[in-house]
Amino acid sequence: MVITMLIISSIIAGYAKYLRVFIQSLFYDFIAEKTLNDYSVPFIKLSRLLDFLSIISITFVVNIILEQFLGSMQGSLLFLALPALALILYRIWIWLLHKTLLLATNNASQVNYLYFHNTLNLRILMLFLIPTSLAANYTMPPLRIVFIYISIALIIIALLYRYFYFVKIFIKHRVSLLYYILYLCALELPIILGVTYLLRVS
Repeated sequence: MVITMLIISSIIAGYAKYLRVFIQSLFYDFIAEKTLNDYSVPFIKLSRLLDFLSIISITFVVNIILEQFLGSMQGSLLFLALPALALILYRIWIWLLHKTLLLATNNASQVNYLYFHNTLNLRILMLFLIPTSLAANYTMPPLRIVFIYISIALIIIALLYRYFYFVKIFIKHRVSLLYYILYLCALELPIILGVTYLLRVS
């Protein structure tokens, strides 16, 4: 929690205007394109801080959800590190997927834009999950369950918005529906495999 507060304080103190641009880039195409073209050092540093915050955030969220629905859990440090590891591996998969697409297409700007929006959506989502997950972690029932459902709702809204934004990008560039479906399947392949494995184990 102390590390989280320090990172958030650093973002507010040194990168508030850049964070505002990031959030606006989620909703406005022209700002997103301008940000991608002017991806300077402050944006890179802010991205790294948000990535580190994402690792902490996903650990908090998964921990409180498991405690709420599976009972009190005294997880080891290794167990608590699994959500963070899963997020890191998923980010690596996204990077590899888009690097592969760059080799297979002549439209590098579109692929870079997709990658930018993918990572940005995840970073901003994790940023907004921090207060709700912390509140859920340090409150008692029945208030605790309210913050847990708010966290779950934020995740669902972010995923739905991401799919909607992808549709808009693919329609704007006149890409066929088949390529859109293939892209989504490739993008979410690790999640599908992970959920399938967990369902089998349970």
